[in-house]
Amino acid sequence: MDMKTARNAAKAALVAAALLSATQSVQAKDAPYVFTAIDTARHGVDVLNGQYDTAITRIHSATTETDFSESTNLCIAYTKFGDVTNAIQYCDRAVSIARKTNGMRRAGVVLAPFGNLGRDLDLVIALSNRSVARAVNGDYAMALEDLQEADALRPSLSAVPKNLEVLAVAMQAAH
Repeated sequence: MDMKTARNAAKAALVAAALLSATQSVQAKDAPYVFTAIDTARHGVDVLNGQYDTAITRIHSATTETDFSESTNLCIAYTKFGDVTNAIQYCDRAVSIARKTNGMRRAGVVLAPFGNLGRDLDLVIALSNRSVARAVNGDYAMALEDLQEADALRPSLSAVPKNLEVLAVAMQAAH
């Protein structure tokens, strides 16, 4: 392996490690489900602090088009705020962006490569969060589908097995 390839591999590993540390868990509205917020994104700290209406207002006033991180945090904020329609819209947007970005995430003014781990982790986060929004709305079948896909991708995210457990209990109680 030449020096340039080695440097690029080292950078990718550091970026993947930074990506893994840039997420935080948030309990879902009135249920033991777990969301994963992007705390380093615009107003992610507001989401983590439970200031959902503030996060929603600030994100929308700062941008006309939300990126992956903002969409992820809006998915959480709207779900916690009780606005299921907007929650699903932003959850779907986060999933769509994660599927399309092919391992790239906006970092400042350029797209930074995160490799397969980064792309898959973004998708796992988006699917897990969307599953919670769906479950909170009572759509257990679609929530389970999202969690099964997230689990199959394999990047480690503690929210996925936790949400699978909580969903199994909710589905059992619904029957």
